[in-house]
Amino acid sequence: MLRDERVTLRASERDDLPLIRDYNNALAVELAGRGNPPMPQSLARVQAEFDANAAKGGRDGAAFGIEVGRPLIGSCILFDTTVRIIPRATYMPLLASAEARIGDPDDRATVALALATGAGIWTLDRDFFGIGLPVWNTDVLIRHVAIE
Repeated sequence: MLRDERVTLRASERDDLPLIRDYNNALAVELAGRGNPPMPQSLARVQAEFDANAAKGGRDGAAFGIEVGRPLIGSCILFDTTVRIIPRATYMPLLASAEARIGDPDDRATVALALATGAGIWTLDRDFFGIGLPVWNTDVLIRHVAIE
């Protein structure tokens, strides 16, 4: 489990599947993420994929449920990825610089973290574009890493 003061990433459970199926079939969610119409998924298909992945075991393709103050708001999958935890002390001194770049107080820690690490930001939030940092939307990121 990965936990921060606002967001928790936890292992996806079978009980999450009806909601995950609903997200996978939601036109607005799909268009916000990739811009393609969703490919309808039945609950049986989502359950079969979950069961097949669970049977494989291992850590590749770890599926996470995303929680923000309520049971489940979405899901994500990390493929063969190392998650690096950056201590707050690394980026907190850069909050003033982040504030000069972006107006939304909720976005400042993200900008400060990008400044501290030299990393780009993956977002669809237009507030991040034009702040002098690499910002990637989903379509560009997918093309860049050649995932289709």
